[in-house]
Amino acid sequence: MPDFTQQGSVLTSWMSQHGWAPRSEGSMGRLWAPTSSELDVYVAIPFEFGNDEFAFHNAIEQVARFSEIKTSDLNRAIHQWNVDRTVFVAEVPLAYDYGAPTAELSEISQVFGGAGRIFTAAIDAVNSRLPKTFKTSDVRAGMTEVGSYALPIYVPLSDPHRDDALIAAPAQERAITETVATALSAIKREIIDADNPEPSAEMIRDLQNHGVSADLLTGVSELMSSQENDAETTFQWAGSHAEFAEQQSLPTRVELPHEARDLVKSVARAFKTQLPKHQAFFGKIIGIMYSAGSATADTIMAVPRSNTQEADARNELNGRVRVTHHLDTEDRLAQFYEWNRTGQIVEFGGVTTRVNSDRVIQSPTSFDARPMQTEFDAW
Repeated sequence: MPDFTQQGSVLTSWMSQHGWAPRSEGSMGRLWAPTSSELDVYVAIPFEFGNDEFAFHNAIEQVARFSEIKTSDLNRAIHQWNVDRTVFVAEVPLAYDYGAPTAELSEISQVFGGAGRIFTAAIDAVNSRLPKTFKTSDVRAGMTEVGSYALPIYVPLSDPHRDDALIAAPAQERAITETVATALSAIKREIIDADNPEPSAEMIRDLQNHGVSADLLTGVSELMSSQENDAETTFQWAGSHAEFAEQQSLPTRVELPHEARDLVKSVARAFKTQLPKHQAFFGKIIGIMYSAGSATADTIMAVPRSNTQEADARNELNGRVRVTHHLDTEDRLAQFYEWNRTGQIVEFGGVTTRVNSDRVIQSPTSFDARPMQTEFDAW
């Protein structure tokens, strides 16, 4: 028999986020009540449901009723508590000639192909900057939904990372859907809304730092039906990560109008011909910018201004590069502080952009201590 205790814990976490609070406690559990209700409404939630399926579903029904939502919606929220959900919606024409809605196979194949290409490109982008390697098998496709052709994509998350000091960081898997969302938003803002068929090399670097690539742009163009129909993408972020302030700023919906299809295809070609070059550096950490609880940290790197390697190693470190890191563990941040303290030489690389007069690398492809340091007179 299944044990519903873990789902019961998720239920109370959901209740805490949605205006419920425990009012009294006994040896077996707590009485919960909606904080905004003027009625004496209480729902008993035991500490452990065990294998009592009836008690668990009865609690779900009561909470849903007093929260004024459908029981099925609350059930889905519980089961997808630790899942980021993306839905690709294509406004394809449907026919009902055979007693069920149908669409042209060529149109639907573009929805599947585009969604697959977008997530594959996002995973490639994530793998270029995080130590953990993700695969397309880490992503699940759901059954299509009634209405316009809607394809849900699920990315299961591990629990938020917490160190001994209870400082939390999002699960690394969050980076997959976050990359899709930020990339699509950047495409909508910088390409579609700006009607920009010829982005500059600097803009391409900026888009790439948001996860945009030629393959991802091609996937977006496939989502836009070859017929005159629009598409959109919606995002539902895991409730288990609601504690992170960054989640509040993540996109929840991106519209992809059909008339921009040729524009997106044109920019995809530009990406292939003007792909920003990766730059390699070496230098020392002279500053660290980090806010407690943040998922990112910036290291300020002192590098030779000429950005050459061994041949000009005697150059003074009068150049600066700011590197933004996505922290996977607190150990990584501690390592940065140690390298800063000891003057460790670091080799790093990535796509460099200009922010005002500063050189910036978002999510470096490498950032490691040099195995054998060389003595430099100027240092």
